[in-house]
Amino acid sequence: MKKRPLVFMALIVLSGIMCGLHDINRMVKIVSVIFLLCFVLQKKRDLINRPFFFYLKLYLFYFSLFILGYIRADIEYKIFNTKEAIEFYSNYIPSNPGEFDYALYLKSKGIHSEKMLDDSKNSDLPLSNIRNYALNKLSSSFDEEDAGVLRAMLIGDKSEMNIDLKNIYQKAGISHIISISGLHVSFAGMSFFMILNKLKAGIGISLFGASFFTIIYGFITGNAVSTVRAVIMLIIKYTGMYLGRGYDMITAILVSAVAIVFFRPYILLQSGFQLSFSAVIAISCVSGIIIEALKLYFDRELNKVVSALIVCISVQLVAFPILAYHFYELNLSSVIINIIIVPLAGFVIYSGMAVIFGGVITDIFHWMNFRGQGIYMLLGAPAHYTLKLFKNLAIFGNMLPLSTIRTGRPKGLQIAFYYILLFIIILTLKSQCSNRRVKNKRKVIISVLAAFLLFFLAPFILKRPCSEKLQIISLDVGQGDSCLIMDGKRSVLIDGGSSTSRDIYDEVIDKVLGFYGIKRLDTVIVSHADADHVNGIEKLIEDRDVGINMLILPKPAQNHEKYQRIIEKYYSSENKKPIYLKDGDVLHVGKKLSIKCIQEGIEDGEDVNRHSSFLMINYGNFNMLSSGDAVAEDEIRAASSINNELKGKSISFFKAGHHGSKGSNTRELIDLIRPQYVFFSCAKKNRYGHPDRGVVDLCKEKGAKCLYSYSHGAIIVECSEGHFEVMPYKML
Repeated sequence: MKKRPLVFMALIVLSGIMCGLHDINRMVKIVSVIFLLCFVLQKKRDLINRPFFFYLKLYLFYFSLFILGYIRADIEYKIFNTKEAIEFYSNYIPSNPGEFDYALYLKSKGIHSEKMLDDSKNSDLPLSNIRNYALNKLSSSFDEEDAGVLRAMLIGDKSEMNIDLKNIYQKAGISHIISISGLHVSFAGMSFFMILNKLKAGIGISLFGASFFTIIYGFITGNAVSTVRAVIMLIIKYTGMYLGRGYDMITAILVSAVAIVFFRPYILLQSGFQLSFSAVIAISCVSGIIIEALKLYFDRELNKVVSALIVCISVQLVAFPILAYHFYELNLSSVIINIIIVPLAGFVIYSGMAVIFGGVITDIFHWMNFRGQGIYMLLGAPAHYTLKLFKNLAIFGNMLPLSTIRTGRPKGLQIAFYYILLFIIILTLKSQCSNRRVKNKRKVIISVLAAFLLFFLAPFILKRPCSEKLQIISLDVGQGDSCLIMDGKRSVLIDGGSSTSRDIYDEVIDKVLGFYGIKRLDTVIVSHADADHVNGIEKLIEDRDVGINMLILPKPAQNHEKYQRIIEKYYSSENKKPIYLKDGDVLHVGKKLSIKCIQEGIEDGEDVNRHSSFLMINYGNFNMLSSGDAVAEDEIRAASSINNELKGKSISFFKAGHHGSKGSNTRELIDLIRPQYVFFSCAKKNRYGHPDRGVVDLCKEKGAKCLYSYSHGAIIVECSEGHFEVMPYKML
């Protein structure tokens, strides 16, 4: 407490800010208050040695800090929850599980109106002329692929980076290389400091110049969270050097966190903030303690490769819950690649910066009628060849075992349990190393082994548990259709396409599968071959990270050319042939769920909508009817089969035929099924006029509650014994 007063003060302010954000989990508030009380009440034995009023003033001071943080976050919360702000954010709320929360991102930026959003897009960044010069120089000096990576690494602009290459980096677990972080800021700041120091500028001028340069560099790169954090920490370090004081990394981390969060409280909830700070905490605390313990255990310095391995593993250990929560997958093999890549990143950074500064010089000489174009090839060669190595290593890393482990989004208790285990391990190590010696060598080695074991067990600890209830998620795919059904570990996808998005698989379906931790689908059912039902299915079949055990197509698909591409792709990826759906076929999923074809689709050369089968999904007392894009004629033909299945009961959940078209959803069908809920899957203001007003009125006339994908988002139905609950995702 006496050694690090700033640490405690920073923690208390952060606790106040967390409690002030009313819309985050109530448990965070409770934990924060408990932490504050524990801190206030610690070291009670010292009360006999200090006057009562000393502690009263001390606690009042800490409580004031807590209230300061609370009030700051409360002000932000109230601004973002005005009627106008809520209406603004409603346009950016995610529609499906697993989608990026753009509304929360805007809150973290302090944007709460369309005008502010437009201003942020149109306004130039500080020092934009320098930024644009550097970007143009990189683009003109390197090939397109290298330029895209260097623009991201050095200037923070990822707009020109190749999408496929970005995905390769991300899957390999090295995407941090292309983000401005402490590594880049340290290279820039320390390099400038050494240059000034070599020029005999004096320690004061060198430190001030380096600090000023890092601030300028932060503005040029767009002031991302990781950049601001690194700049603040580096300035604290320079200030300590100037004053002749030691550098306490924990203090610097927390001071920078408070400085960032105090002005933008909602940034606490962003993955960039969490990953940036988790990395420096891991380096300063976890890896430092493990390396120190092993050094004392073996009574010698550790090999540099071993130390680098421990640092990489420590960063991953601390970051695993954050990665699983935000990105739904972990990569254990990335540690191997990072050991090679991180030390080599300096070559890319220095080479890229040399090209930029070399460009300034050659531009001056060009004005003096001197051309030095060859200098770019010479200065940029290290970056070019190192980036080629990075790409090959990333591709190799993606081929390694344990390269991609899909966990889904873990629950809060899983994350808490994981961090408690990690805390116990590190605390045990710390307690066994004091006065430059090891108290108990056996406990040290067991703790180190436990840390490495936790690294490999992380995917299992953080794996999202399967729900005990049946879950049916009718996705919001715009003008299209897709429905995911999960019963325990079994999963079925019915359709997956959209006419409003060509990349609906990457944008929605894959994110939903990732959110629930689905690595392999048991069954994929295709209603018919229209693009708004299948263009995502085609991409799903091509995705090597997600498998399909069984593909079911409508019976007419056996002889129809529109299905041939899907059949060929499925056969080449799974070495299997699809199954064709016929009358009476029943698919049993789990113990209680069944999907029955009560009427098969019929062959129609001109209208593939007629290929759609009528599917009845049954789970206890719950039932759901899905008819794809079947037309009115087919609905009338299916009436007797539906009546035999219902036996006088009503339909619990009806997915409106053909997105609510007036050419489907006949009065005869609605009168027969009397649905409790009707879901219309369509885009807002689509050119087809879906859903038809007459169909909606007819459903409401029969007492049905109507739900729309464009306004309610995905619809989640949870079923248990004798009960089901319907939850619009946008309202959760």
